[in-house]
Parts: sequence; structure tokens; C-alpha cells
Amino acid sequence: MKKVQAGYRAQLLSQFLGKPAPPSAPTINFIKPLSPDQQRTSPDFFNILNLVLKFCRTNPAEKELMAWSAKLNIGAGKNFDVAKLSPEIKKAVEDGVADAWQAFAEAKKKWMQKE
Repeated sequence: MKKVQAGYRAQLLSQFLGKPAPPSAPTINFIKPLSPDQQRTSPDFFNILNLVLKFCRTNPAEKELMAWSAKLNIGAGKNFDVAKLSPEIKKAVEDGVADAWQAFAEAKKKWMQKE
């Protein structure tokens, strides 16, 4: 077994294929995660979402949703800035987040009752 193991060696795929290495992936500037309490109320959630969306393809069924979200600067590579929102829009965003958490709690409760 030791003889077989000694025959193995780790190397980059490009080295194995005798080709030049591909360019390095760009650096990702990750955003500091939010605490569970912050996740429920912080508008920084949308900038974390924007970062994640950079690495996701848009599902064709969500194109209209993504176009609507872009009006609030929510989307891949965008910067959501709550300070630039009118008071009415800011309140609507906060209410929408609260509604989403309420719907999540209700769905979770129903799911837990099925078990």
C-alpha cells in the first residue's frame, strides 16, 4: 500500500495537461455577515443579496421580479443605499421585510405541525 501511495502526487490540472495555468479568480470582497437579529431588520441584507446575486444566473421566471428590484438598486453588483430612498419607500421596504418574516414564521409553523 505504501508503494502505491508513494506513486500518487498532487498537481494542478494545468500542470498535468501541460498547459498554462488559467488566470486567478478575482478577489471577492465579502460583506460582514449579519447577526440573526440584524437579518430581520438591517437594510444591509440587500447588499449581501446583491453580492450573492453576482454569482447566480437569473431564473427566467424571475426576470420581471429582478427588473422591479433593480428600481431599488437590488441586483447583481448594485449598491442598495437606504439613505437615498424617500421616507415612503423606506417604510415600504421595512414593512415588506417584516411581512416576509411573518410569512416565513407562518409557513414554518405549518410545516412543523405536519411532522
